[in-house]
Amino acid sequence: MQRIPADPPRRSFRPHVAIDGLCLSERRGGIGAYTLHLAKALLARGDVRLTCFLPAESATAAGELLQHGATVVPVRWSLDRASEQVLWENWHLRRKVRRLRADLYFGPNFALPPRLGLPSIVTLHDFAVDHFPHTKSRQFRVYLGHMIRRAVRRADMLLTDSQAVADDLITRYEPGVERVRVAPLAPVSSLVRQSDEVIREHAQRFEIEDGYILHASNFDDRKNVEALAIAFDQVCRRHDRPDRLVLAGGHPWTGNIGKRLRARGLSDRVRFTGYVPTDTLAALYSGATFFAFPSLYEGFGLPLLEAMRCETPVLTSRGGALAEVAGDAARLVDPTASAALEEGIEELLLDPELRTTLVERGRRRMQEFSWERCAEETFSAMELVLRSRGRWPVTIGVPELPRSVRTDRRQPTSTSPR
Repeated sequence: MQRIPADPPRRSFRPHVAIDGLCLSERRGGIGAYTLHLAKALLARGDVRLTCFLPAESATAAGELLQHGATVVPVRWSLDRASEQVLWENWHLRRKVRRLRADLYFGPNFALPPRLGLPSIVTLHDFAVDHFPHTKSRQFRVYLGHMIRRAVRRADMLLTDSQAVADDLITRYEPGVERVRVAPLAPVSSLVRQSDEVIREHAQRFEIEDGYILHASNFDDRKNVEALAIAFDQVCRRHDRPDRLVLAGGHPWTGNIGKRLRARGLSDRVRFTGYVPTDTLAALYSGATFFAFPSLYEGFGLPLLEAMRCETPVLTSRGGALAEVAGDAARLVDPTASAALEEGIEELLLDPELRTTLVERGRRRMQEFSWERCAEETFSAMELVLRSRGRWPVTIGVPELPRSVRTDRRQPTSTSPR
């Protein structure tokens, strides 16, 4: 008896995507980490081909991408110099992408080259330049504002890290709801709680054996570091505690934060670590009494999930993307009210039961975010854009002959299913 053949297999289309990876420096910040981990998650899916342009000195990132199957194109340009960034994003990147003959361009860092001539997706992480213009130089504000408006006008799809930023984008720039998608971020798998021995070693290294709370950022004014330090010092003085505030990340004098804290007599209360690698950051997260991130504005708030992954309680801001990411797994405060900030710090510092509760909630909350989910949302946007532009070929499969049907090479045989 002849077997009815199954639906014919279809040859999958693997789009060739060009990625601007200039943010993948060895000391990459949040956007660099986003670009690297999203690229690896996309490659792990097996349904895209990626070519990534990245700085020639970024050997570590290049090695990771090559290991996952990407094509890496080293370039001599750098985000460390503003003039080079402008030339790269507005001239050289366009030429290189055009020569590549890719199916789609993906800009993970706001930038869309002019007159690119192929479908494009750009990620807009936040609108801090609109909400807090005084935290950036005039040149930076003008340039980034120009790049955001260009992306809104010309990109086929706009990605954001959170629904809060998506709503802000739609209200502020009116791109149309159908052109906006949310692809939430996730903590890296290498950030895990460290052993007591490792925690002690790092506490001795930074002279914080008496206990500390942690803040990690670039110390931009909107991170609210000065208000955090003042409130923490007030609580510690009130209860005669020797705890320190550890500030990890950007250079101590970013935004003159070090100078301002010293002028307030807080030098002994604060410890600056400077930039730290992932293993050191994991140890600092793990040993902290809690992680404090009372920022005035964020596009997502990845450090919250990093702290939760290291089983550390979290204090953060009420409202916006930070509250969206934290859910019920953090102590939320009004970052603009010193009394509320002090109250939140005091509760977490003195109440071990509250800390235990938040750690348990953090374990559950963290599981809702993954790079696989981020890659799924991003790939879905890529497919939608390519199909809408007629760049996703319709592949017609040819059904195979049923194995139960005998064939004779001398006689023509129909391959049509019955």
